[in-house]
This record gives sequence, structure tokens and C-alpha cells, in this order.
Amino acid sequence: MNHSPADISALAGLLAAYVNTRYQAVVHGAPVVLSVGQPCERLKALGRETPWALITPFNPGSKKLSDEQNEGRLRTLHQNLASHRGEVFPAVSIDPQGHWPDEKGVLVAALDREHACRLAGFFGQHALLAGYGAGPVELVLLGPEWAGLEYPDHVVWLEQPGS
Repeated sequence: MNHSPADISALAGLLAAYVNTRYQAVVHGAPVVLSVGQPCERLKALGRETPWALITPFNPGSKKLSDEQNEGRLRTLHQNLASHRGEVFPAVSIDPQGHWPDEKGVLVAALDREHACRLAGFFGQHALLAGYGAGPVELVLLGPEWAGLEYPDHVVWLEQPGS
């Protein structure tokens, strides 16, 4: 995909924001902080090889919605996960610069990457976090707009959610 310099700058800024966001969850009653590229020992409780994903339904495509719309989308996400056999924990994504509102979401244990990407894509998300147990946290970029960019370590791109 050919990007204009303005597009590249905007996407690079968005990517930097995603990488620098502070991701938090409450797992088995304990706070967990997730950082792209860093292992997270507190997720060892999920199982060493257990896949997990952190997904938010808020503000699809990085376009701000009303609180009411976002909360409705969060209810829908919970409904979509009602039959999932893995544990679902509350999560929030926090912009450390304070330029973007906090985004509620979920950290879902035993959710394979393909399913997580489809679910995030259903909610119009550009990205999600994923990993295995306490291993390094990966930022997974979704959609063709990320094609042809350079990505830092622990950032991966999938052209089609679920691919």
C-alpha cells in the first residue's frame, strides 16, 4: 500500500500511542500492568502457554464515540464472550499523556489469536494486545492501512483480522 507522507506520519503517531499506552487488567483480584514488548509475570497464573488477548470495543478505528455508545459496545463484547470457556477479566487502556480517554475492555484467557483478531475486527479496532502466559506482550495491528510500515519489536501486522 502506498502512503502519503501525511498518512505515514499519522499512522506512526497512532502506532507510537498504542505502544506507549498503559494497559491494565485485574486478574484473579490482582492488578496487572501490560507493556508492549515486556513479559508480564503476573499472567503466569493463566498458564505458561495459555494464549490471551486484551481487546477494547471503545472508539473503533480510533474515532471517539460517546460514553453511552462505548458502554453499549462493551456490553456487546461481554455478550459475545458469554459462551467462551476461558476467564474474562476487566481491563482498561490508559493514555499516559492524557490526550485520549480511558478505554475499557477485557483481558480474555484461553482465546487464540485468530479468534481474538476476528473479535477485535468485528468491533472495528486497529489493534489488540496478545501473548502467551507470562511471555512478552505483542501489539497486533489489524487491517490494510498498516501495510508497508516499519514496526518495532513485538509489534506484528495482520492484513485481515483472523488471518
